[in-house]
Amino acid sequence: MQTPAQRFFSIPELLSLAVDNVRVKDLNACSGVNLELRIICQERIFNHIKLSYRTTTLPNLGLECLCDNDGGMEFLKLLEVSPQLASYVRRIDIDIHHVEETDSIIDSIMPNFSFYEIFPKLGRLRTILVDCFMDWPKFELQARLFLAHISSRVPEVNFSALRAVPLSAFVNTDIPKLKQLCISNVYEEESDNTGTSLSQVTNAKVIKLDSLDVGFDHHSTSVSFGL
Repeated sequence: MQTPAQRFFSIPELLSLAVDNVRVKDLNACSGVNLELRIICQERIFNHIKLSYRTTTLPNLGLECLCDNDGGMEFLKLLEVSPQLASYVRRIDIDIHHVEETDSIIDSIMPNFSFYEIFPKLGRLRTILVDCFMDWPKFELQARLFLAHISSRVPEVNFSALRAVPLSAFVNTDIPKLKQLCISNVYEEESDNTGTSLSQVTNAKVIKLDSLDVGFDHHSTSVSFGL
């Protein structure tokens, strides 16, 4: 015969209700009780995460490239060791800030940039927020193309901290998933430093949205990597 405690731990709905009342900082300790609690706690720990990156200026172009850091690589290694964690992530906040110099040897121009490898693993991701007070045209082309790519692969995108994001960034290259978009302003078009527009590079149509918010909107409660 099961004890009351055993009966409690055998009912997932009760466990979920109990975990919902646990403070975020205590979830990691709770996850070590048993397998059922580990799954429920990890779902909440990794539901919303924050990755921190830096930018630095490319001397030959005067544009900003994203630089890898320990946070992005740490999270990528964690997903490689425990791939089930990727299915728990529903929202990612990408915090980007400028530095004059960096010791990073991997940046957004390179194919092994950590977020390029992280994003395809997050099959259940719903929301991306980019926290970076910078003009979109200041990013080097590869970074802009990738941000444009991910914007059509999740239902909700918040680029409100970015300035001068062109409409051509929100494209339909395959199956449009983007439904809710928040941007700081509506900007018609851009060209890269070769004179080629982003819409010509991606060869795609504008996505139809359910909602469009124009203005700044930012709030975050998350687990952070790389701060």
